[in-house]
Amino acid sequence: AGIRPAINAGLSVSRVGGAAQTKIIKKLGGGIRLALAQYRELAAFSQFASDLDDATRKQLERGKRVTELMKQGQYQPMSVAEMAASL
Repeated sequence: AGIRPAINAGLSVSRVGGAAQTKIIKKLGGGIRLALAQYRELAAFSQFASDLDDATRKQLERGKRVTELMKQGQYQPMSVAEMAASL
């Protein structure tokens, strides 16, 4: 879907896991993983719902923003500092 690196927090696994991440990215990443999972679930549901409450709309907006932040150009990775500041 044009998102690089391709991410699916529900399916993503790694043998290295959190050992390869800095402390700040680990701390910020947990909330982002949850936000993306909730966003994907709500986005699928919201296609069929006509009126959404404010909390749901806010979660959808946050999910869209986080998804946009995760997009990176090919061969243009973000530095750890850029990721931490963005999140």
